[in-house]
Order: sequence, then structure tokens, then C-alpha cells
Amino acid sequence: MKTLSIASMAAVVAVLMMVIAPVGSHAQCPCMLNCPAGDGGPVAGGPFGGHKTPDLNGDGIVNLQDLAAFAAAWPPRPYLFCADYNCDGMINLVDLSYFAIHWLHAGPVPGYNAPGIDHYKTYETQGPFITGPFRLKDQFGEAFPTQLLLRKFATPVSKNAEGICDTLAHQSWWEFRWPQPLRMVVAQDQFGTHEWMLGDAVYLLLPALKNDTTLTTPLPELNHYLCYEAQGPTMGIQVRLQDQFDLVTVFVVTGRYFCNPCQKETPDGNVYPIVDPLAHLTVYFVDNPRPYQLPVLVRDQFMMEGIVLFDNLFLAVPALKNEVIQPGSSEWNRIKALYDTGTPVTE
Repeated sequence: MKTLSIASMAAVVAVLMMVIAPVGSHAQCPCMLNCPAGDGGPVAGGPFGGHKTPDLNGDGIVNLQDLAAFAAAWPPRPYLFCADYNCDGMINLVDLSYFAIHWLHAGPVPGYNAPGIDHYKTYETQGPFITGPFRLKDQFGEAFPTQLLLRKFATPVSKNAEGICDTLAHQSWWEFRWPQPLRMVVAQDQFGTHEWMLGDAVYLLLPALKNDTTLTTPLPELNHYLCYEAQGPTMGIQVRLQDQFDLVTVFVVTGRYFCNPCQKETPDGNVYPIVDPLAHLTVYFVDNPRPYQLPVLVRDQFMMEGIVLFDNLFLAVPALKNEVIQPGSSEWNRIKALYDTGTPVTE
């Protein structure tokens, strides 16, 4: 009843605000959460895509100012990408329900809508070396790898027919190793809320394109990710994965990596900031017996090169990081004792 009453309130106020809201007053959205439109979809008004939370002016709370901006985009007013919360190319009652759920809230409601990023089916590959040094900064600190090796490539994938947000946006996985202390986080994804023990930083994930020979398509404006070795939950869940290559049924076995959004600085001083600080990735080892040998042309910020994709061993899942458990606490000691008796999953 609370949700219905809030939605009714928002609907009434929205109709009223449509009369007084200036058209186009929020043409540049701050884009704290990103959900690109994909092939043939609408084009974002801002540089990074659109919101999945209705804090349209980026002031940290969803209130009447955001409602005015949302009302200004209600048909037949001009389309506003940032107000299309489910990225379906239309602004309608579905988007209004997203708005109502977030009323007076400072961000995404846990458990209601996932970060505006796709699932990714991750393939093994063997690519070039890139030399640095690179400066990577995430919510834990900084890493300074001097050499990166392309070892994996990820395609957006529809899990259990849930759809793909952006069919163009891929990920290249560049391997390195940067020693880190043990950390414990509590993360929420579509498989539930679980504790993850994190180790060394081992991968840098870059937004990438596949088989784009025109060189005219801009690279996706998505997060870079710094991924850590991890011991996550054991699942044993069967899922169907459909990407641009095939439809296959796999078993999600156990959590293997945890990825934070990160800022990247290249040796020439170019800085690529975090687009969405809330959108994390949990990466699970999957049992997929199907063999692959897929030649593709990959382009990211480091290179454009032909590679071959082999085994699909991992599935990356959108996630929220709910908590970091500090070393020395009673909860840390309890969980660490459990993980000390376990055996990490090896590739």
C-alpha cells in the first residue's frame, strides 16, 4: 500500500508539473548510474548515458526538482534519455514506478533494481602485452602495474532471457598482479547477498568493442574495473546464457573474482574517471563444457587486434557492495576462520 500511495502521489504531482516544468532544463544529466541504449537505441543527452536512479540533478536525493525534470520529459514532450530508467526507449508508467520507489531516497534501493550494467560471458584468450606504468585507483586504494597481458574477453549476455542493456559494450580483461591485504566485503547480486574474501588485484577491465572495422563507433562510456581474486559463495545454479554467438546452459559454480569500479591514468597522463561508483561486478566460475574457437577483432583504449576466443569459464554479474568488514572485528575473525579452512577455486 505504501508503494501504491507513493506512486499515486507522484503521478498526480507529475501531471501538475508538466504544465510548469521548462522543456529541456536538464538536457545534461549527471549520469551517476549508466545504462547505454545499445544498437539502434536513443542517444544520450549527456556524455555518459543515462540514469537508473531518478536523482536527475545529482544532488543526492530524489525530490521535487527531479520530479520537474522527469515531468518535462513526459510524452509528448521531448525524450530525455536520463529519465528512461529501464532503457526501453520510452518514458511511461514503468519509469514513473521507478521514480516513485526512489522518492526521497539518496540512491538505488537495494534489491529493487540492479546497477545499469549487463551480465558478461567471459571467454579465455591470448592477446598482446601492454607496458605502463598505469595508475589505477578504486575504493580500496591504488595499484601501479607496469605490464598488462590480455587474457580474457567478455561479451554482453542475456541470462535466463532477461535481456541485454547494451549489445555494443564488451570488456577486455588485462592481467597483472598487485599484492593486496585480505579484505572482506558483503555484496548483493541476483544470486543473493553473500560474503566475499578478497585477495590480490589481478585484472584491469576496459570497455571494448568487437568487430567494429569502421573506427567510427565511440568506445562505450562505462566503468573500468579493478578485479580481485576472491573466494565467494558456492552456488550450483543452472542458468541459460545467450550472447551474440550461442545459447548455452551452464552451471554457476562459485565466486572467483570481485570487481570494483576504478579510475585509470595512462603513462601519457590521460585520466579515465569512474562513471558509476555503485556498479560492481561479482564474477563466478561456470561449468560450460562447450568448446569455442571464435576469431574476433577487438578495440579498446589500448589496441585494435584480432584474437581468438576459447573456453567460457566465467560469468560477470552486476552487483552492489553493501559493506566492507574491517580486519580485527569479531565478524572478520569469524568469517576469516571459515575461509582459512577452504580451498580456492583454480582455473
